[in-house]
Amino acid sequence: MNYEIKLNIFPSVNRLVAKEIIKYIDWVKERYSFPEQLTIIITGASYLVSDKTGNHVTSTFGKPWGEQKDYYMKIAVGDFFEMHRWGRRNAVYSILNDISYGLMQYYDLLSTEKADFNEDEIDKKATQLTIDYSIERGVLLGDMYRKIHHWGMSAVRKYRNSKSNRKKK
Repeated sequence: MNYEIKLNIFPSVNRLVAKEIIKYIDWVKERYSFPEQLTIIITGASYLVSDKTGNHVTSTFGKPWGEQKDYYMKIAVGDFFEMHRWGRRNAVYSILNDISYGLMQYYDLLSTEKADFNEDEIDKKATQLTIDYSIERGVLLGDMYRKIHHWGMSAVRKYRNSKSNRKKK
């Protein structure tokens, strides 16, 4: 049985960001199947608090437990305007790459049935998925793809997470 992605975008999310996320999720749904229910929650907050570490992060991923029946992903996009200084396309790329990263965690967890993620491998797959989407749309979402080899995979996501961790008191 194939499930759909449940997408929940909070009203606090910038309309441009919401529009780009909806386009991306539609593209993903056309190309991938989802053997288990996945809920994606997009919030306008600048950061989330990690369930595991208590640190401030820009995205989290979780598997079903207790009353929770779905796999879920939470993405904070409230730092869009701060990232906008790198350019609108780079900011959108970073957000979509966070979603790609969660999708790769979802598929990795389904294949191994345990949350023992190979961060580097997931990072590479997520970045490639985001680049594939950008190329297929005919619009490269920013120049981040040029900087990948210089900074390492998903560099903006790592920067966003490390920056939000510094804000934690």
